[in-house]
Amino acid sequence: MKIRNKFLVPVTLTLVLTCLAGYFALQWSLRNLVIHQVENAEQIHDRSVQSAAESKIEEIYANIERMGQKALEQAAPVSRMPQVIEAYELAHSGNMDDEASPQSQAARERLREVFKPMIEGYGALGKGGYQLHFHLPNGRSLVRLWRDGWQTTRNGSRIDISDDISPFRETVVRINRAPHQPLSGIEVGRGGFVVRGLMPITAPDGRHLGSNEFLLSMGSFLEVSRTDENQYYALYMNRDLLSVATRMKDEAKYPLVGGEFVLAAATDPAVTDPLVDLDLLRQGAQGPVFQGQGQYYVASFPVRDYAGEVVGVMTMAQDVAEGQAMLANIVSQGEETLMNLTNGTAAGAAGLVIVVCGVIFLVTGHITRLLRNTVRVIEKISKGDVSERLPAGKAVNCSQIINCSEPDCPSYGKESVCWVESGSFAAVKHCPRAQRGEDCRNCKAFAARDELEELGSMINALAQVVEDREKVALAIAEGDLNQQVVVVSDSDGMGRALTRMVDNLRNIIGQVKTAGDQIASGASQVADSSQSLSQGATEQASSLEEISASMNEMASQTQQTAENTSMADQVAGQARTAAERGQQRMSAM
Repeated sequence: MKIRNKFLVPVTLTLVLTCLAGYFALQWSLRNLVIHQVENAEQIHDRSVQSAAESKIEEIYANIERMGQKALEQAAPVSRMPQVIEAYELAHSGNMDDEASPQSQAARERLREVFKPMIEGYGALGKGGYQLHFHLPNGRSLVRLWRDGWQTTRNGSRIDISDDISPFRETVVRINRAPHQPLSGIEVGRGGFVVRGLMPITAPDGRHLGSNEFLLSMGSFLEVSRTDENQYYALYMNRDLLSVATRMKDEAKYPLVGGEFVLAAATDPAVTDPLVDLDLLRQGAQGPVFQGQGQYYVASFPVRDYAGEVVGVMTMAQDVAEGQAMLANIVSQGEETLMNLTNGTAAGAAGLVIVVCGVIFLVTGHITRLLRNTVRVIEKISKGDVSERLPAGKAVNCSQIINCSEPDCPSYGKESVCWVESGSFAAVKHCPRAQRGEDCRNCKAFAARDELEELGSMINALAQVVEDREKVALAIAEGDLNQQVVVVSDSDGMGRALTRMVDNLRNIIGQVKTAGDQIASGASQVADSSQSLSQGATEQASSLEEISASMNEMASQTQQTAENTSMADQVAGQARTAAERGQQRMSAM
């Protein structure tokens, strides 16, 4: 694998994996953020709706209390009217335990006559009957003014009597017992829930004569409580109170819920009926409970009577479709924002990968070009070509930079790559600092800009060493054995080998010169002896020819001697020639 790929592949993979991890982490964080924001919005919405429901419950309880006070305000003036006291005195003059007492009947008629204008005026307002009720101190009803000439029904007939209401009207019984304190609040009657205000009727002398009450319908109360068209109310009564609310036993009109509650009134049963079940009412009887059901937020809470006893449950359904639509819009916007951020992040990550890979490609391209150039130069050096150099940094005038005063230094007074030429990178260190073992990389004159130029400096120094030793080798080859080989370090095997070679060559040449001298001297002596022998032989041959031609044997021997002498003369001549040639070579060396 090429160096560029060794850089590019792992960096790209790391960057891609990092971007993917960052992308998914960011997406997860953003999604959680959106979900958290949506949950916060939902919680805020729920808290807001619940807070509004709680406020409405408090308002309803306050309205019930205000209705009780209003009923008291209606009953209080009546209890002090002289005509009322006179009617009660009349009733007290007879047997009040007799439902058909003439005195009680006369008192009823008297009260109807007194309040007739008020009843007619009240009716003119379109509010129905004037809900004013008078009671005798023994728990019997004296007169119900909203009923025209009759009190109750018996065997299907209306009768005008003082009927006993004490079995189911606890408020009447209670107010007619000492200390005869006013009472107000909800009490279930024959028709269901009614808000009542009861006042005692007292004679001028302090005698207790009875009581009167003013009634307000809970049905109208629900309509009054509905301050928003998106609010829907339903009122449920405990089923065990049907023994009192006898007129609510018609299940078609007052349906049962789970056999434990009776629907007493509702603003819109079509909305509330599907939302209310037995479990919700049971929980509401224990205390306020809230739950979401589709587009409605339902609150259920107990209804308490004048004594604080739970007599039923009221439910309120708030249409929160608009709020849910806002939440849905928030969710949609959050998802859209998340998608945009996700896409933007993905695009940014892809762009980052492309940009970084492009930068890496360019940078590694530059580096690999320099490295390829370095490899090419090293390859040339390996083949013996040391003519080319690599970039090693900017040439500087080191003598000015470091205030050098060494004129013998090759780099003195000129711009050069001094750290290669004479510094710590050079084989022969001329710089005093380099000679002391200091590294030029720590010098302020060092101008190699990066590691590649530093590598170039080292390779240039190597090439310079090879070139110098090439020159030394060439000089030696030409016979100059006076060359000095510089050994760079203890590990410089080539320098030591060249030094040893020069020394050995010097020794060999010295030995050859000595041997040549000896050979030349011996050859000269042989030549002289041969010449003398040749002259003697010639003279002897002449003498022998003159003495006797018959001495063939001696002549033959003499001829053989002459031949031997001639051969010796040839050998001597060859030795002399070899000696002269050796002498010439030694002289040339």
